[in-house]
Amino acid sequence: MAFLAGLFGFVHWSFLFFGLRLPLIILGFLAIPIAYPFRTDNHLPKWAWIWDNDQDGIYGPHWFHKGNENFRSCWLWSAVRNPVNNMRFAIGLNREDGFDDSYMFGDEGIPTPKKARIFKRATWHLTLIRVGWLWHMSFWYIKPLSNLKHFRIRIGWKCTPDWVHDINISKPETLKYSGITFQFMPNRDG
Repeated sequence: MAFLAGLFGFVHWSFLFFGLRLPLIILGFLAIPIAYPFRTDNHLPKWAWIWDNDQDGIYGPHWFHKGNENFRSCWLWSAVRNPVNNMRFAIGLNREDGFDDSYMFGDEGIPTPKKARIFKRATWHLTLIRVGWLWHMSFWYIKPLSNLKHFRIRIGWKCTPDWVHDINISKPETLKYSGITFQFMPNRDG
């Protein structure tokens, strides 16, 4: 069953990423500059909602824009760093009602560069959760390159072992609206 869950999770993520998200990301490179002059209160107009960020606004949190709320910070936050961010709020794509089943494989907990350096090997983790008939997948892989650099791949939904535990135990609100990610960082600091 776990193999089928993983297969369905990967197929679901692939469809959402390549069939829906990637075309919207590309379209966002044009839509955000067109929508930006019509922004109100740190948000794009309603017709550009999918490229907005209901949680952090179009400029992102202060640590990102550092007081420079301008087109450049909007572009970097909304088109480059967090493209199509509100997709996580779309009906049928979020997991606000909880999940029905989960599987976890690999190293215990979330892979981190520190764990990879301590273990002196690559660390990885695969989390699968089922919501209704859909499987959501999250895969992490981190390999230390040196004391200061690491290689990272992260694909799928932003769900982690700690996240699944929190939902089961005490924090069901953390289940809502985590996004989809694709990170390929061949020489990351940290």
